[in-house]
Amino acid sequence: MLDSGRRSVKSIPDPVHWWFTTHPLFQWPFGVGEPYLLSPDRYDVYGQHVQPLNNLAGLAGYTQLATANEAAIVLANNDRTVFKGYFDGQSDDGNAGPMWGNLAYHLLYGFTNNNIPWIAESPPSGQLAPGASQTVNITVDAAQLTAGTYPTRILLYSNSGRLAAVEIPVSVIVPGYRTAVNCGGAAYTDKAEGDVWKADKVYAAGSYGYVNAKGAAATIKGDIKLTTDDPLYAAYRSDPLEYKFDGLPVGNYRLELLFAEPLKTKPNLRVFDVIAEGSAVLPAHDIFYEVGVTSADKHSFFFPVTDGQMNVRLVLRRGQASPIVSAIRVTHRPDKK
Repeated sequence: MLDSGRRSVKSIPDPVHWWFTTHPLFQWPFGVGEPYLLSPDRYDVYGQHVQPLNNLAGLAGYTQLATANEAAIVLANNDRTVFKGYFDGQSDDGNAGPMWGNLAYHLLYGFTNNNIPWIAESPPSGQLAPGASQTVNITVDAAQLTAGTYPTRILLYSNSGRLAAVEIPVSVIVPGYRTAVNCGGAAYTDKAEGDVWKADKVYAAGSYGYVNAKGAAATIKGDIKLTTDDPLYAAYRSDPLEYKFDGLPVGNYRLELLFAEPLKTKPNLRVFDVIAEGSAVLPAHDIFYEVGVTSADKHSFFFPVTDGQMNVRLVLRRGQASPIVSAIRVTHRPDKK
């Protein structure tokens, strides 16, 4: 609840207002200056002095300091309710519009400001001639972020009468664990995401790798269809038996499996099972049947890991050619339940 009451214009102190100037309500998306053309004749009609009770934040008022019984803009209800006791009809300096804009935005999306350290834009502002265009580059730096999902919104404001604002939702997912392996090949940075895929190796406790040291590594010559990252699919390991990934925190994971059939064969000649964490994620998998020869074949799965290790088995079927795999990526997904 709020305690409120009216005062006559003669009792209004001097100076007659204060602003919590660092609060996002007065900063973003629009800048809101302190009122300088107050209308004294309207205080007696509209002006209210309110006392914010426990757990309510006073953001502006009629005195220079945020004294207990002088607040006129109060934030409450977990930042979802704003009580305004003055401003709209009492100031003639053009601040009412930006104030309403900030109120609407922050009540919808939460009170924040534009000082988000992990995202930046370039250029931050500029002018365009009619019909011209401008590319705005958005960069994200997650180096200092802990595992989790970080949502925000990019707002593009314009003085165009047709479209004054464009809102672009953005979410950055910071995994608690991420290991990508170029099976049978060397380290590679992909074009799609700029992600680094590590070189293949034999499994050692505390790390990652394949179990069957007798398995062979090979490379497909020529172009790989359905991808721009040929090196991820061209190299492959035959009959690895199992890949293990150690050191995984308890949580939910995304498993990505990449394949490419190297031989000009036909369906039902290389059929094998892929079992991850005890579940048959790709039973009777036939790469040639899926995509044909020398073509990218990618699959993704989500499931929890509770024992600190991801196990991916490739099981040979009797009478079939050896199982193969081109690349594996394991990613902790804190956003997946």
